[in-house]
Amino acid sequence: MISAIGSFFISFPWPRALLFLLALVTFFPFLGKVHLFDWDEVNFAECAREMLVLQDFSRIYIDYKPFWEKPPFFFWLQALSMQLFGVNEFAARFPNAVCGLVTLQYLFWLGKKISGSILGLFWALAYWGSFLPHFYFKTAIIDPFFNLFIIMGLTGLLIFYWKQRQYEGSEVFKFPGWIYLVAGGIALGLAFLTKGQVALMLVFLCLLVYWTKVRFKAFIAPAALIFYFSISILVFLAWFGLEYAKNGIWFLEEFIKYQYRLFSTEDAGHGGFWGYHFVVILVGCFPSSVWALRELLASTSGSRVDRNFQQWMVILLGVVLVLFSIVQSKIIHYSSLAYFPVTFLAARFLEWHFNKLQERQSSVGAFLSRLRDNTDDQSFSMPRWQNFFLLGIGIIWGIALLGLPAVGLFRDQVIPYIKDPFAVANLKASVSWNELNFLTGIFFIAFVVIIYSLCARARVVSAALFSFIVCAFFVNLILYQFAPKIEKHIQGSVIGFYKSLRGKNCYVKTLHFKSYAHYFYSQFPVPKHPEYYQYLDNPKKNQEHLDKWLLFGNIDRDVYFVTKITHAETYKKWKGLHLIFEKNGFCIFLRKKDTQVHPA
Repeated sequence: MISAIGSFFISFPWPRALLFLLALVTFFPFLGKVHLFDWDEVNFAECAREMLVLQDFSRIYIDYKPFWEKPPFFFWLQALSMQLFGVNEFAARFPNAVCGLVTLQYLFWLGKKISGSILGLFWALAYWGSFLPHFYFKTAIIDPFFNLFIIMGLTGLLIFYWKQRQYEGSEVFKFPGWIYLVAGGIALGLAFLTKGQVALMLVFLCLLVYWTKVRFKAFIAPAALIFYFSISILVFLAWFGLEYAKNGIWFLEEFIKYQYRLFSTEDAGHGGFWGYHFVVILVGCFPSSVWALRELLASTSGSRVDRNFQQWMVILLGVVLVLFSIVQSKIIHYSSLAYFPVTFLAARFLEWHFNKLQERQSSVGAFLSRLRDNTDDQSFSMPRWQNFFLLGIGIIWGIALLGLPAVGLFRDQVIPYIKDPFAVANLKASVSWNELNFLTGIFFIAFVVIIYSLCARARVVSAALFSFIVCAFFVNLILYQFAPKIEKHIQGSVIGFYKSLRGKNCYVKTLHFKSYAHYFYSQFPVPKHPEYYQYLDNPKKNQEHLDKWLLFGNIDRDVYFVTKITHAETYKKWKGLHLIFEKNGFCIFLRKKDTQVHPA
């Protein structure tokens, strides 16, 4: 069975069709299976929803107030999707599923141009069959598009460089070099328009590192670099010029301040140790991270384009890991751009094994027979340390999959060890965990052992292909089986309440914690009262004023206040606030518009 799977993937005559089919059957199902998660998913979806409500597509809003943390490109895509499919979870996540489909096609095209169809197919399959790379195409966060535009932008510049230097292998790129330079600049500009100036910073740092590597020799004409970055900036200015003409420089000032805070402080408590992103990539990009380890420091043969591109991928990986290790905010998707070089190195490693096997066989039939051969051949085996990482990281994932139902089933035994009352209340949510849920972790560990045994028998290519299929399948199984249960624990009850408020002329406000879920799921109407928009140039002051006005001021609508049980006791004593909902760690108080609140 395993050898047949390996034979099928390697001999399949239409890799683009295969990749399209794989994307179609794995990225699009279950997109609407579970509510959007706070913060990023709900935040971005709400920005898109408010674009539609306000019919203002030149500026981003949250809570019907200007939101300067991100440029608008991804929100445009989500707003278009919501226009087509309605305001729901599927529509919010649909753009990234499309991005996944495009990404696999692009990686195959690029890999084929650099080294051949085998590298292209392995690269696309490695990206498709690794945990976090696959998972992000089923979310509503910005990073998949941002990362795709970055790799497109950098590649466009590199192709121009190769063609200008007439590198061996550059002739496969048929168009004149300046066309790739312009296309790369546009792609980088779209990355800028998706997530901001960090796009320019990442490419610039890669250029700086490569410049150091070539001993400070000018490898690309300065005029070409200026032209390239100018195009990317012009793409951004096409939107920002309109924003500036309408509203002045305020957005840019606030955007720059926000980016500085992300680099210099632990935003919203998202701190972590210096090696955080190294661990995220090693564990989260499994199994590609294991296949990439040996190739990371290996020299490569092939055309000069082939060799040079591998150098750039190693540089990109290093830049991403070092830069976001320096950044004080440690958020898991910050290092997601590294998935491209990691999966490329994994594909390179597998391509090497594939080619070595071909050298030993005189025909395709004999080669496929070799894949089915159970005879050990240590010249094709992985070193023990690499097998150890494969088995170890796989078992870590398996233990995590066993741990989730274990905590749910044995919550009464776990709760005494949890000191946070809110977490305890979350865990007490009525969620139907059962013993069958353990099968997910058990089967995953069993598959990891099979993959390990294949590697031990020097059947690395078959092991890798099988591992990609297993991981892609289990990402979808986890999202189908576990994600709805986890979501019910952490936010299900309160989101159900938010949805019950749809169509009501009311306000919804959180106290003592940050959330965007109440905006998206209650969909309360646009506020008309001027007090709601006081101090827009100072968000902190605006929130303080808004809390005070909604609690004590002359309001024009009923207000629902949402807080956690850790702060609820104080508000239970206040006259004029009525506790109407208490479940799974959340308490909701109602203030009628014709009542006054008096603290106890």
